[in-house]
Amino acid sequence: MVYVTSMTSFLVSLVVSGIIIYLVTMVLGRSRGIGTAIMTAFTGSVIYALAPIVPIDFLSSIVAGIAWLFAIRHFYGMGWFRAFITAVVIWFVAGIVSRFLPTLIGPL
Repeated sequence: MVYVTSMTSFLVSLVVSGIIIYLVTMVLGRSRGIGTAIMTAFTGSVIYALAPIVPIDFLSSIVAGIAWLFAIRHFYGMGWFRAFITAVVIWFVAGIVSRFLPTLIGPL
C-alpha cells in the first residue's frame, strides 16, 4: 500500500510541476506544450533524486541546479540567461503553490 501512495504522490507532484512549468514558459513566451513541460518536470525530479550522490549538500544543490538549467535549455531551446530566469520564476511559483495547494481541500 505504501508503494501505491508513494506513486500517486509522485504522479500528482509531476503533473502539478508540469502545469507550473507549462504556465511559466507560456507567460515567458517559450511554451512547447504540456508534454514537454511534464518531461522537464520528470527530468528535474530525476536530477534532484540523483543529487545526493555528491557528498557535500551545498555542492550537490549547485550541481543539480546547473543540470536542471541544462535540461531547461535543452527542452526549450533557450540560452543560459533565459533558462536561469525561467528556473527562478518556476521555483518562485512552485514555492507559492506548494504553500497553498495542500490547504485548499481543508481538513478531512
